[in-house]
Amino acid sequence: MKTITILSTKYDNSLHWRYEAHLLEETEWGWLTFHPRHQPVTSHKGTWLNNHPLLRWHWREQWWDALLLFDDHGQWLEWYCNVITPPRLENGVLRYQDLDLDVIWHREHGVRIADADEFERHAVQMAYPQTLIQQARESAQEVRGLMQHGGWRFGEDPSTLRLEQELARWQPLLL
Repeated sequence: MKTITILSTKYDNSLHWRYEAHLLEETEWGWLTFHPRHQPVTSHKGTWLNNHPLLRWHWREQWWDALLLFDDHGQWLEWYCNVITPPRLENGVLRYQDLDLDVIWHREHGVRIADADEFERHAVQMAYPQTLIQQARESAQEVRGLMQHGGWRFGEDPSTLRLEQELARWQPLLL
């Protein structure tokens, strides 16, 4: 099983997130990774062990990613999508810039856009170009629409999204 580093920075290149993940798939569309529960995550806030196993899709040309998080019983907990710059995998490191806007579909709280205030603050502090601001806002609305209208995998019945089923295809690689 190939392990890669996920490295997310802010627009000013300061650290946002850094952690190791299993590369499950690398294709023309992008990358699918798995990050098991209780693995170290380093961020601008320090280092801790993640609480939830997650699958993460990064598309080569998309301005957002998608994390599928599972609870302690392997059941769908939430879709968490970050608005980001299109990622690049170089020398085992998947790099991108996090633009602060997040679109979250939590099983108990529904769909919402998070951290818009942080996005607005950083847009000024880090002098985001107007085109970047526009792209970020459009991407957040795109993801929100996909979630609300059942686009991409967001249309699947959440009760059928179980960790063991999602990982079954790659189980031999994870052993």
